[in-house]
Amino acid sequence: MKLGKSNALVCGVFALGLSAANASSIAIEQTLEALAAGDPIVGRQVSQMLSRIESGQAEQVIQSTMQEFFRVAPDGRLTQGVLDLAQQRETARVRAALLGQYLAYDLDGDGAVDASEMDGFFGDAAARLATLRGVADGDGDGVISAQELRNEANAQAERQRGQRTIRHLMAFDLDEDGVVLVDEVLQGFRVLRGEDHAVVLNDGPRIIADGPLARATDEAAPVERAQINPDGLPVELHMVGIYEPRTSRASDGRTIREEVVVKVDRPGVSVVLVLGSYEATRWAIETTDGTRVDRIVAHDRNRARGEVLLNGEDAAVTYRDLPIAYRQEGNRFQPFHKVARQVAGQPNASSFVGAYRAPLDGFVIDEAPGVPTAAEIEAALAAEALPASELSKTLRRAFEGRVAAPGAAWQLRDEGFVGVDADGKSMVYPLDLDAPEVSWPTGAAYDPEGGRIWGVTLGGVGYLYEYDIADNQWTARSMDNVDAGGLIFDPLTGNLIATPGPHGRSGYLIMDTNAEVLAQLEFDPADYPGLIGTYDPGNGPTPRMVPVMIEGAQLLVRADADRRLEQNTRSRWFYLVDLQSGDARLVR
Repeated sequence: MKLGKSNALVCGVFALGLSAANASSIAIEQTLEALAAGDPIVGRQVSQMLSRIESGQAEQVIQSTMQEFFRVAPDGRLTQGVLDLAQQRETARVRAALLGQYLAYDLDGDGAVDASEMDGFFGDAAARLATLRGVADGDGDGVISAQELRNEANAQAERQRGQRTIRHLMAFDLDEDGVVLVDEVLQGFRVLRGEDHAVVLNDGPRIIADGPLARATDEAAPVERAQINPDGLPVELHMVGIYEPRTSRASDGRTIREEVVVKVDRPGVSVVLVLGSYEATRWAIETTDGTRVDRIVAHDRNRARGEVLLNGEDAAVTYRDLPIAYRQEGNRFQPFHKVARQVAGQPNASSFVGAYRAPLDGFVIDEAPGVPTAAEIEAALAAEALPASELSKTLRRAFEGRVAAPGAAWQLRDEGFVGVDADGKSMVYPLDLDAPEVSWPTGAAYDPEGGRIWGVTLGGVGYLYEYDIADNQWTARSMDNVDAGGLIFDPLTGNLIATPGPHGRSGYLIMDTNAEVLAQLEFDPADYPGLIGTYDPGNGPTPRMVPVMIEGAQLLVRADADRRLEQNTRSRWFYLVDLQSGDARLVR
C-alpha cells in the first residue's frame, strides 16, 4: 500500500534515522501508512505530527500527544474499544451542545421552535435563529420540529466527527496485543526521532529503554482507600503545586532549570506525595530519618521531560493528569485536591504547599494540618450563610427568580436599547448617531415612572448611556475608566448604583443620573464568604457583581464568575450588601 501525494511527507520523515529499522519500526511505518490512507482526518494528523517532529518540535508533540492520550484513556490503556467509546461520547457531547443552544428558545417545552417562539429577538440571538431556520427547517413551514432539530444536530455532530481522534496511536502497539501503553507510545516516538529502534515490551512492569526519555512508570489502577498501610502505619497525603521551576544561566550562557527540593519530615507515617507542575520539573525529594515516602504521583506533563529523584535515586512514579494549582485558594485548588485524593485513595490531604515559581530553598513538609474538601467548605459556608427565608418578601422573590428589577427587561446592544416595554411589547430604541459606539455593555437600569433607560459599558473609558423615552433623547457621559459590573436604579433615592466589574477596582458607586459619583463603597473579595473559590485570584478577573434587586440600603447581588473556568461548586453565589456599612452576607 502506498501513500497518496498528500501524504508524501509521511514517507519522507520515516526515511530519517530508520535505515537500520527492525521489524517493529517497520510495523509502525506500515500501520501509520494504512491508517493515514484509510481516513483523511487521521492522514492530516499523521502528516502534521511527523512534520513537527522533523522540524525539531518533538518535545511539544510528545507533550500534547500524552495529554490527548490520557484524555481518551485515563487508565493508561488505549484500545480500539476505548477509541470507539471516546468518539461516541464526543459525538454525543457535540449533539447535546447544539440541541441545547436552540432548545433555549423552546418556550413551551415541546421540543420544537415555532414562529411565535422565534419572534422578538435581536442581534446575535436573531442571527442564530435565522441561521437555524435556514438549515433546519427542511419543509419550509416556518416551524422547526423536534425531528428537524435532531436531524440538524446529528448532521453537525457528524461534520465535526473525528476532529480530536488519536486513532493513529494504535500504530504504537509494539507487542501487537491490541493495547497501547504509555511506554509503547514513548518508545514509538523515540523510533520516529531516530534515537532508537522499537522493541517488543513483555508483560510486567514497563520500564522505558535507556535514553533521555527513560523513566520508571507505574500504571496501576487507582488505590483503594486505606488510612493504614499494610505495615500498620497511618497514611498521609501531602500535595505540592507549582506553575514552573526557577531557571538560571550558566557561565557559558546555557539556561538551566533548577531542581525543586521537597524536604519531607514525617517520621512514623506512610507518605503519599502528589507533585503538580505545569512546566517540566526536576523534583528532588529528600526525607529525614524514619520518614517513608511510599508513593509518588506526578503530573503527566512531567512524564516525557521531567525527573523525580528520591534521596538522589530515580523514583518510581505514577503519572496522572492533574489540574494545576499553586495556592490553596481559588477555583483551581479543589479540583487538584479531588484528583490527588482519588489517586492516593485518601479522604483528604494532610497538607499542601505551593508557589507560582518554586522558591529557592524549595518546600518543607513537616506538619499535617489537614486540607478541607470542597464539600466541607461548602457545608461551613452554608452554616454561616443568611437563609433566604430571612430576606424581605421583595428580596426573597428576587432571589428565587420570581421577580426582577425593571432594568432586567432591557439590554444595551450595538443597535441601542432592546427590551420589553410596560405593555409587554418588544421594542428597540435605536442608538443616536452622535453617541459613542457601544463596547462591552455590562448592565442596564430602568425608571418606569420617569420613562428613562440607562446602560453602562466597559470599553475604552466606559460610558453611561441614557435614553429619555418621552423626549426621544440620547445622552452619553464618560465613566472615567470606572469598571462597572452592572447597573440598577434605586426608586427610593432616584440614584443609580454601579456594582463592581470584572476587576473590582471601583467598588460600588452611588451616582446621580448625570454619572456624578455621590458615594463609593470599597469592594474586597476576601470579605465575601466563598467568593475567592469561584475564580483564579492573581491569574484571572474577579467575578463581576450583578445587581438583582434593591430595597432601601439593602442590595442583593449575584457573583457572575467566568463560566469557562472550572468551578469548585455549582452553588449560586448571592450576597446581601449593606450599602451603608459595606457588610456582605452570603445568601443560601
